[in-house]
Parts: sequence; C-alpha cells; structure tokens
Amino acid sequence: MDIADWLRRLGLDQYESAFRDNDVDTETLLSLTAEDLRELGVTSLGHRKRLLSAIAALSQPRDGEVEDDRGLPVPEVSSSRKMERAERRHLTVMFADLVGSTALSVRLDPEDMREILAAYHQAVAAAVARFEGYIAKLMGDGVLVYFGWPQAHEDEAERAVRAGLAIVEAVERLDKRAGVALSTRVGIATGPVVVGDLIGEGAAQEEGVVGATPNLAARLEQLAEPGAVVISESTRRLLGSWFTLTDLGPQPIRGIEAPLPAFRVLGEAAAEGRFEALRRADVGPLIGREHELALLLDRWEMAKSGEGQVVLLSGEAGIGKSRIVLALRERLRNEPRFRIGYYCSPHHSNSALWPVVTQLQRAAGYLREDVPSSKLEKLERLLGTAGEFGEHAALLLAELMGLPLSGRYAAPGGTPQEKKARLFGILLAQMEGLSRQRPMLVVLEDAHWLDPTSAELFERMVDRIRVLPILLVTTLRPDVPTPWTNFPHVTLLSLNRLGRPASRTLIQMAAGERSLPPIVIEAILSRTEGVPLFVEELTKAVIESAIWKTTAGDSDLELAGPLPPPAIPATLQDSLIARLDRLAPAREVAQIAACIGREFDEDVVRAVAGYPEAQLVAALGQLCQAGLIQRRGTPPHHAYSFKHALVCDAAYATLLKSSRQQLHARVAQAIERLRPEIAVGQPEIVAHHFVEGGLPEQGAIYLMAAGRLAKARHAVKEAVSQLEACLQLATRPRGDAAPPARRIERDCLLMLGDLAGVDDDLDGANAYYERAMALGETDADRDRARKCIHRAKYAVRDGARLVFYEHGSGEPTVVFINPIVYGLATFEPILEQLCQEFRVITVDCRGAGRSDPLVRPYSTLQHMEDLRAIIHAAAAAPIIGVGISRGSNLLIQLTHRHPELVGKIVTVGTPMIGTLPNGHPVFNPDYTALRQDAYARGAVEELVRLQTRYVYSEPDTDELRRMASERMFRLPIETILSFYDPDPGMDIAPLLESIAVPTLVTHGREDRLVTCDASVFIASRIVGAQLYLFDGRGHNPMFSATDEFCDVLRNFIRTGRAERTFRGSAAA
Repeated sequence: MDIADWLRRLGLDQYESAFRDNDVDTETLLSLTAEDLRELGVTSLGHRKRLLSAIAALSQPRDGEVEDDRGLPVPEVSSSRKMERAERRHLTVMFADLVGSTALSVRLDPEDMREILAAYHQAVAAAVARFEGYIAKLMGDGVLVYFGWPQAHEDEAERAVRAGLAIVEAVERLDKRAGVALSTRVGIATGPVVVGDLIGEGAAQEEGVVGATPNLAARLEQLAEPGAVVISESTRRLLGSWFTLTDLGPQPIRGIEAPLPAFRVLGEAAAEGRFEALRRADVGPLIGREHELALLLDRWEMAKSGEGQVVLLSGEAGIGKSRIVLALRERLRNEPRFRIGYYCSPHHSNSALWPVVTQLQRAAGYLREDVPSSKLEKLERLLGTAGEFGEHAALLLAELMGLPLSGRYAAPGGTPQEKKARLFGILLAQMEGLSRQRPMLVVLEDAHWLDPTSAELFERMVDRIRVLPILLVTTLRPDVPTPWTNFPHVTLLSLNRLGRPASRTLIQMAAGERSLPPIVIEAILSRTEGVPLFVEELTKAVIESAIWKTTAGDSDLELAGPLPPPAIPATLQDSLIARLDRLAPAREVAQIAACIGREFDEDVVRAVAGYPEAQLVAALGQLCQAGLIQRRGTPPHHAYSFKHALVCDAAYATLLKSSRQQLHARVAQAIERLRPEIAVGQPEIVAHHFVEGGLPEQGAIYLMAAGRLAKARHAVKEAVSQLEACLQLATRPRGDAAPPARRIERDCLLMLGDLAGVDDDLDGANAYYERAMALGETDADRDRARKCIHRAKYAVRDGARLVFYEHGSGEPTVVFINPIVYGLATFEPILEQLCQEFRVITVDCRGAGRSDPLVRPYSTLQHMEDLRAIIHAAAAAPIIGVGISRGSNLLIQLTHRHPELVGKIVTVGTPMIGTLPNGHPVFNPDYTALRQDAYARGAVEELVRLQTRYVYSEPDTDELRRMASERMFRLPIETILSFYDPDPGMDIAPLLESIAVPTLVTHGREDRLVTCDASVFIASRIVGAQLYLFDGRGHNPMFSATDEFCDVLRNFIRTGRAERTFRGSAAA
C-alpha cells in the first residue's frame, strides 16, 4: 500500500515525511498506537483520532469495500454526489528511459536483465519520492512520472527537474552490468492535461493522462543524449534562474508541425533563494510599501546602536515579503555592514540545518569543481574572519556540510547532542564576532519551511541578538505558528494586499511602454485583488495572450474582440492548486462552490453536493481554517466567499467540462428552489448556470428577464449584452418550430430596438423593429413592432432643415417639446409606452441631431417658430404639448401666440426668470453662481457636468446622469453654449393668465435645480390648471419616474384628470 497516498487522501499529508523517515510500512502502520503517533510528531488530538480510525478501517475491511491497485479501501459514494475522478490539471510530466536496454536484453540472461531493471526502477522511484512526484506507469525501461497530481506543490517544474537530475546521477552510480555503465535519458514538459481516469483492468490498471504534454515529454526524452535532461519551453519559463541551461534551439517533434524550443539542464545554478531565482530579474521600484520599509529602517537604526531587533514579515504567498527585504538591502547598500542570508527550501524542511549549510557554502565560496581539501581550506579561512573558535570548529562544520574527513582531519568525537551544542556555539559566536566589527543584517527567508534543528538554532540566535548590533528580518507565511513573539525586541509586521492605485501602478510597470485598455486593467484588478505577484503575472499573461489586434506600433494595445475572462497564468497554476490539494477531503466542496461563484450560500452547496450536514460543515470549516474561504452571517444562513478570485478560478479549472455542466444545472435548480429572490433580482446569475449547465431554453428565459431588468435600471450596456446573449440562444438551430423561442426572440428584438434608440442609433433601432415585425405571429404582434419604428420627416423654415420623428399612431398627437440639449434618445423610455396608444412626435432641435446647425443667438421665440413649422408639416394640430424644463417656456409662448395649434399642455419642471413673488429665487443659487462663472470662461465641459448634476440629483440616477452627459458632449459647442445664452423669451410670468387650454403643471418635489414653488406659482396663475408633484423626484421626473409620469399623462389626455390609475394620486 502507498502510505503517502493514503495520508493524502486523509488530508494529513504533512506527516508523510515523518512516516517515511521512520520506516513506517503497511505492516507497521496497522500496529501503530496513539503513543506511537505522538512520537511521530502527530501532536494534534484530532489528527491522531482520524489516523487511528483510518488504521482501524484498514484492519477490518467492511463488506462491499474494494481495494484499488495500491491497497487503499475505496468507500462507497452516493450516486447523487459522485463526481468523476478525472480532473483537468496543469501538470509537469517526466519521461525517463534506460539507455541501451534493448541491446542489454539481447546480451543478458532474462534474470540478470530483471535485476538491472529492478535496480533502475528503485533508483528512479527513490529520486521521484524525494521530490514528491507520482510514478504513473512503469513500462519496462521507461518510467512516466507526474508532478502536480494527485498532490500539487507550488514548484512542480523545479521539483521535476531536480528529480530528473537526481535520476541521472543515481543511475550512473549503479554498478556496471555486463561491463556496461548504465545511464538514462529524461524528458520533461509542462502543460494542461486530463489526469486520473482509470485505464485497463486488474494488474494492468493505471491512472491515465490525456493531452499533448505527456507526448511532448516522451519526444524530448528521445532527443536527449545519455545522461541528459531535456525540458520544454513551457517548463523552462517556470524555472527562473534555478538551473544552468543550454538552448538546443528549435527541434522537430514528431506529430507537431512546427519545431519547438528545447533546453538541456546542465545543473543547479548559484541562486541564493527562491526570490533570487524566480523574481529578481523582473524587479522594478517598490510600490505601495513605503510604511513597511520605513519601519524596517527604523529598526535598523535601533539595531546599529546595539539594541538588536527582529522583524517578522508575515504574509500570504506573493504578497511581496522578499521584495521588501530586497528594498531594505538596496537602501543599506552604501552603509558599512555585514549581511548574512539564510534561505529555507520546501525540499529540505526535514534536512537538519539546511539553510545554515547552504549559507556557509556560499560564504566560503565553494565551487562545483572544488575537491574536499580545497573546501575545507575555504571553510577555515571563513571562520578566521570572525575570530578564534577552537581547533575542532572547522571540522565540526565540515562534518555538518558532508565533507569526507580522514587522517589529520579526523571527525571530532562526542555524542550527537554534544556535537550539536558545540556547533550552535560556533555558529552563534561567529555571528557575534562579525557583529562586533560592524552592524549586521541577517535575513531568514521562508521560515515556514524551517527544519526543526534550524528552528532551535534561530530561537537561540533571537535571544542572543537583543544586545548585539544585529537586525534579523524573517519572512514567513501566516499559515504557520508565529515564532519568538514572547521576546520584547521582536516586531510582527503583517503585510496586507495593495490598494487599487498601487496595483494600477504595478500593472503599468508590468506592461512597460504598452498602454492597456481600461476594461483590461479593471479585469486584472478584480482578479488579482492587490496581491503583487498575481498582478504582475496576470498582466504579463494577458499581454502575451492572443486577444489583441495586430498593430504597427507597440504603445497602445487594442482588443480584437470581447474580453474573455483572464486565464490563470502558468506561473501561478501550481501554487493555487497546491492550496486546494492540501485539503483533499474538502476539495470537492471547493469545486462545487467555485461552480456557484465567488460568493455562495451554504444551503445551495448542500443541495448540490448532497453531503450529510456534519460532513459539509466540517469541509467548509476546513476551507475557512485554511484561509481559502471566509464566512459571514449567522446560523443557519451562513454565506461564504472565496478569499481570492484566482483560488476560485483554480478550483473551477480542475473540473472536467462534463462535471461542470452537471454542477451548473444543479446549481441553477437549487437557486430557483432555495433563493427565489436571486432568481427575481439577479436573473443573470440563474441564466449563467442554466446556459453552462447545457439547458439553453431555461437560460434564455432568465437572460430575457435580466435584460429587461437592466433596461429598467437604465443600464444600457448590460441590457444589450444580456439580450444579445438571449437572442443567440433563441435563434440557435433547433428541431421544432419552438413558438416560445420565437416569442423570446421577438421580445428581445423589440427591447434591443429600444436600447439602440437610447444610444441615438435610429437606423439600428428600426432594423431591430422590422425583424421583430417579420416574426410576428398575429396582426397584434406585427402592429406592436410597427408602432415602435422611428419615422423620420422634416420641415423647412428660413432655409433650414428641421427633422422630426413620428412614432405610433392614433389620436390625439402628443408632441414632446424639449430644450436644444435634449435629443430623441432622451424620450425612448417614454416612447416605448406611449407609442402603442398615441401618435407621438419628437423633434431634433436646430443645432442638434439631424437638423441643420443653429446660429447664435438662437432664442426661445425662434425655437417656437421652428416648432410651429413642424406642427404644420406634420398636420398635427391641435396637439397635446408636453414641455420639458425650458421646453415648457417655449410651449407656453406657443400656446399664447398660436392657441389654435394647441389642445392641451403639460409642463415639467418649468423654470422662470428672476425671483418668485415671495422673493425666493427660482434657480438654486449655488447652481446659478457656478453656471455664470463657467459660462464666462467658456468652460463647456464644466457647464455640462454642472447641468446634469443638478438635473439628475436623485440617488438612483447615476446612469441617467452619465448618459445625459455623453449625449450633450456629442453636440456642437455652439449648440451647448446657445443653451446658456441670456434669453428674454424665457420670461413667461406675464403670459400665464392668457393660457386658456387645459393645463397640467408637474414638478419633482426634490428638484435641486428649479424650486417646485415655481410650478406651484404657474398653476395658480393659469385658469383651471392642475398641479401634480412627484414625490422624491428631481428636475426630470419623466425620466426618473417614467411609469408614474406616463400613467399621469395618459389619464390627463384621456380624462382631463391628473391622477394615477393604479397607485393613487400624488397631486397637490
């Protein structure tokens, strides 16, 4: 039985090395007791209980259990939640082959050949196990190895290459057989695969891998010379400067059209640590960590005075701990000081004093080709720089470093405990001796991988430092206990994620001279959430992806189409998956949650997973404890969210497409049943799950609802996106006539036409309406679409072409009279309702839309004459005039001068000149002052933003404000300035008592531009006028309360009464 795999399945793989180092095999495992487990280092009571229960299950197999090829009991899984074993993975695959095995098999007796292969397999297996790879298949002289499955680590490419070099060395050390020295070839490639399917039966059963990556690894192995390791470009890019490589150039690969780059690994390079190997070459200026660096510099000043300091830099992977240490080193570069660097390794967390050994090797200046005697001499010189340590000091250190000792260099005597005590004394004395000469900066990187003996040494070092001119800076991750906090001279500095401004700067630095579109920058920010490594790597991956147009210059990047969700960079794949694999029992819950989304509810997960309550709670608790998700809310309605978007993406990416589809369908159904408020308020979420779940008909229904909801909220872009997606689903080829789909398609087209009108695209709007009309199944369907069409016509006055639009049909004719800065698009939401009942006319004022330009000054009276010409050209008299804002002043002028043209009038937010009889100003004094100043300076952009800010002042009108600003900015500057020119025709107070047609005066009670008292005054001066005030609305209630406005207008036209039909009257 594979003990390591058994521990992984229990989620207790942290004890794998302890079991291996203590020679725990299957037989020993079955006899382990609680005391034995404690001696193995299993200090957690819960972990001991779990192990003892699992051991008991091994000892007494239950009925119905089956053993797989490694002897592990496989529990039954309920069919309601059983998921496919195979997964999508980003894998590093190794293929190793024994050179000349065919010739050997011919020359040797089969039994001798069997011994050679056994020795070869043992050598390979030992090297692979050392770096925690997985031997997937033994094929005689060939070995297939996975790095990254079933357990991922954050450095799989590095592990694979180290294992490859170790295999080459181990095979070469095997005894010669038949007079021939054995050697092997190794090929390594990295890329996406599907792994985990059980292939074959019985003894031939194996866990297969599908994809180009294993084939490439096999082809690279064939390219390699005996004793060589050859890697792919994809693997090389993950290695940084850990290894010395030779570029073999493009190589022809059987089965692949174009030659591919290949590289031979010569050996390990002399990088100090992980940051030095993987990140140092790409380092730019320090961003967003000025306060943290200032604290380190402050502690350095304290240390120089003899008051030693320790700073623990704690933070998640990629947060920038090593980058801050580098910045500190750069700031101290010109100061007299010693620097000692200790670098821990995930491959040596159980190798005693590994960071000390490697530091001594670097400090002594060891070279690969040095003989042992030369190394010992260098070690003695190194010790001499720090003082006298006794005659056996160099020998103790040499023994620690594995140098062979004999003759006059005999190994010193003493028990292991005595040797360790003397060794600690030498190392601490060396540090103290150097610090007496000048201040010292000591760096301990990645202390979460510190071996136990080194941990003991550094605790003594921390205690000794307090009275020495030494600053010790230690980096570590927060998922391990924080050491040394009981010492008063230790400072814990936890690093938080960067803010958006700093992250934006990092994106620009990673992009170099190229400029990214805002939508791409926003996508990177939302996925990386302030983790510097993620920001840099995702930016580079996006720049290198095939989403850009090919342009002559490099400065500005332009998307070739819609922005797809950014893929997880290869440099982050292993790290993210490793976080999930460490939680094997809870990983399936994380995958289900990832299908739901970044945020998810416990009851939805429970419905999809089908787990018993206790098991689900335990799994979610484990994910919380590991820092992958966070919980909020109170029982029993807990809600959760992934702490990082990329972790969610990584969990989702491991699922096969078929598994994703099944889960999405179940998620959609669970939300419908358990969270109806989401189905109603956020139908796009349910639509997403139905579409991804392979149920497009249900998805189209929810997309339609999402589009309608977004349209009602004036979220035009979102509405268009949802409706276009719905239209694609509704128009897909299908086997039947599908009347529901035709109805959905028709309704989509009508709404898309409305939205095109909002965007001033009248031709596009009419094209949608005509397509909807062609889909009509009844006369009523076709008539509905026909009435939506914008019919452009024009009148001529003084040689100028004045364009107007007819919509719908019926009597009477409603004419919307708007100021020159309002266009047809402004009225689109109102037209949707009224054009089915009335003939409606909207106007492109002179200087706007398709009408001819204006010449300043363009007065209200000139505008009135233009309107009179349009009414005659349309043969519309007598009209129902609806005046908006200053359009009301124009309407009153028209009614006063040409009463035969007007049947009824409705005013909305009418401004007046000067002050009211009570002395109160009509316009907001703040607005007036700002407007006069901006107008005097000709500051057009200021005028536009000021106008829209006061017109759309309600809390829920941000989108209306944005759309109005965009429309005004599209107008000619002369048209905009004309709107603000002084105009005596605005003074309507003397005309009010002459108005003799039925009048409805309306205003928003919360108007911040024009006081509603102005409309109260107007209504009091027009005989028989009615007043309607919109509660909670501002200057343009017809746009912010469209339904209410249309209801009131419709009633006034039909009955002459100002009231709402269904919701009661708000009339004053």
